[in-house]
Amino acid sequence: MRSGGGGGINYVAQKLNPDKCMGVDISSTQSNFCKKAYSKIPKLSFYTADTLDSASQIPELVDQRVDMIISAQSSKYVKDFKQFIHEIETLLKPGGVFAFADLKLVEDWAQIESDLTSTSLKIIQREDISQNVMKALEIDEKGKWQVLNRYIGSVARMIFKVLGIVRNNIISEALKKKTDSARCYLLLKPSTH
Repeated sequence: MRSGGGGGINYVAQKLNPDKCMGVDISSTQSNFCKKAYSKIPKLSFYTADTLDSASQIPELVDQRVDMIISAQSSKYVKDFKQFIHEIETLLKPGGVFAFADLKLVEDWAQIESDLTSTSLKIIQREDISQNVMKALEIDEKGKWQVLNRYIGSVARMIFKVLGIVRNNIISEALKKKTDSARCYLLLKPSTH
């Protein structure tokens, strides 16, 4: 669970225009960075917590639940994924949505999906987004090279190219070989009536 550098949550705040967005990260360095970087956006707030259980102790979450929880590429930071899903269920309002996306070994997805449905949460949409991720990595690589070509000398660029530092080849190759897949899920917490 991580808000990272805050770009994702800022995008959600701008595009979906919710009343409030809370980012939670296990790293106080990340949370503090986001607090400073997004201090002029009142609907964004950032917190440090090592589990969702401790996140539920955040003053804004005490005695209330949230409409949506988004977890993108953060399950590797969770010690007990099944417990994580139970904590998500607790934090969501009835009718709330959990959006989950990650990159995993193909053989791990059966257990992930089993854990996702181990609560009252119901999968309303699932999609393999591996092709989208490969395309995004390709676009990202082009952007990185544009920056390198603009700001770094030819010797340093050659070193980056030889060492494969800029290429996302580990992820891309795993997706191309189909040993890994990127998937996203949309889950709904049923209403209580």
